[in-house]
Amino acid sequence: MTVCCSYVCDLIFYKHQEIPASNSIILSDYEETFKNNIVKIDKFMSEEEIINKIDEALSDKKSLLKKSQRLHDIIHKKHCLENSIEDFKNIIDKIENT
Repeated sequence: MTVCCSYVCDLIFYKHQEIPASNSIILSDYEETFKNNIVKIDKFMSEEEIINKIDEALSDKKSLLKKSQRLHDIIHKKHCLENSIEDFKNIIDKIENT
């Protein structure tokens, strides 16, 4: 698990992609963005609640590995070389057609 704090603007940054791309679980409050593929903690939880969430997640290794793999696959599918090439082609097409 990798701690990934949120920002005031609640945007996704490269770290939010790098963590699952490395097969690690995000330990954060981005539940909406990453659906059920993280271990959700937030700034309103007590230290004890956070520790309990981590212990609970670690006690269910099978579920933790599933979450890790699912989010890893999502990130790799959305942010792969083929998609980048397609994005660049679309940008070039827009420039050429203006």
